Amino acid sequence: MPSLRQLLDTHPTILLIDSSSTCVQVAVWHRHREPVWSTKIGATLQSQ
Repeated sequence: MPSLRQLLDTHPTILLIDSSSTCVQVAVWHRHREPVWSTKIGATLQSQ
């Protein structure tokens, strides 16, 4: 998977970040609004 910085430097992209109480979804979209890749990063926002 190419790094986020490489995608932003080499392709016109729009970064969409959707954060919730349990995870953060990061998606990189192509200029034609087609998803290049998307991944979910689990984040602990509340102490268990």
